[in-house]
Amino acid sequence: MNSGPRNSTACGDWACGVTSSGVCRDYVRDFDQKWLKAKSRPQQSPLGTADLQSLADLGNGVNVVRAMRLAPMSARLVQDLLIVAVLPMLPLLLFKYPIADLMQKFFSSLVGL
Repeated sequence: MNSGPRNSTACGDWACGVTSSGVCRDYVRDFDQKWLKAKSRPQQSPLGTADLQSLADLGNGVNVVRAMRLAPMSARLVQDLLIVAVLPMLPLLLFKYPIADLMQKFFSSLVGL
C-alpha cells in the first residue's frame, strides 16, 4: 500500500517521552504494521478510516508540544513592548537636550567625526 505516512516516526523519541507510557510509540508501531508493512491488504479502504485521522491528530498534538516555549512570549513581542514603552518618553529628551544638539550628535556619530 502506497498511501499514508512513509515514515513510521510520526512522533520522535522526545515526544513519545512526553506521554506517560509510550502510547504514541505503540500507536505508530501498530499503524505501521497494519497499513504499511501488512502482508495482505486490509479489508477496509484507507480513505475514511479512523486510523489515519487518529494518526494525524496524534502528530498535530506532538507538534503543539514541540512548539511550546518556556515563556509564552517571543523576542518580537518583547521588542514591541519596549518600543511602545520608550516611545512616549522620547519627547522628554527635548527638555534635557535641545534638538540642534541631538541632531549634531547624531550626524557626527553617523559621519564619524
